[in-house]
Amino acid sequence: MSAGVQPREGVVISNWAEVHSARPTQYFEPTSPQEVATIVRKCKLEGQVVRVVGAGHSPNDCAMSSDVMVSLKRLNRVLVVDVERNAVKIEAGITLRQLNESLDLNGLAMPNLGSISDQSVAGAIATGTHGTGAGLGSLSSNVLELQLVDGCGQLVTASASENSGTLRC
Repeated sequence: MSAGVQPREGVVISNWAEVHSARPTQYFEPTSPQEVATIVRKCKLEGQVVRVVGAGHSPNDCAMSSDVMVSLKRLNRVLVVDVERNAVKIEAGITLRQLNESLDLNGLAMPNLGSISDQSVAGAIATGTHGTGAGLGSLSSNVLELQLVDGCGQLVTASASENSGTLRC
């Protein structure tokens, strides 16, 4: 197994402001969606609860737990840049700062941003992060396709043409 699928024990994690912390029973840093799926399947078989943590930007303790913790921080790459379509394919753990830097290098930009760029894209999408302006949607309104791992450890793709109900607002 790769290093991302091997748990680290004795890890203490904290939120961005370092106000809340937790000591998960096992802590993983997968490097691929397949590794995330493997971890979820294993934990499901063992009856363990799995929680995912991104950059820990939440000001509260909602992500802090003694359950099995999966960090997405090593899933932080831009995979595809399509300048003609104004679209990129990215991994869930990339921070908005990293994404913005990559977009800028390619002459692209997000249409709308919040004031903080340290959170992961997955966290920003999952929590409804928004920027400003009544005519601009939340960050999740810019998502064309998602690949996610369901509670059974299966990879699921969701887009306008595949599992479209997953992306409904």
